Amino acid sequence: MLLLALVVLVLLWDWNWFKGPIERRVEAKTGRSFDIGGDLDVEHLGWTPTIRADGLSCRTRLMIRRAVTRWNVITDRPTT
Repeated sequence: MLLLALVVLVLLWDWNWFKGPIERRVEAKTGRSFDIGGDLDVEHLGWTPTIRADGLSCRTRLMIRRAVTRWNVITDRPTT
């Protein structure tokens, strides 16, 4: 029964479930509007996972919208 539940969880898992909590936490910490407009994805689960988020936008204090299509969260640099 536990194995069946684990298989169902793996088949239905969606990293996008975490978009809302991540957006709220970033907004609370920075005081700025933050949006993840695209998908969240985690690759290479193991020793060095990579988290990718598409369509990030953050309103700065000057109300200028900044969008980054892919961001490498581990290195804090846009990916190419």
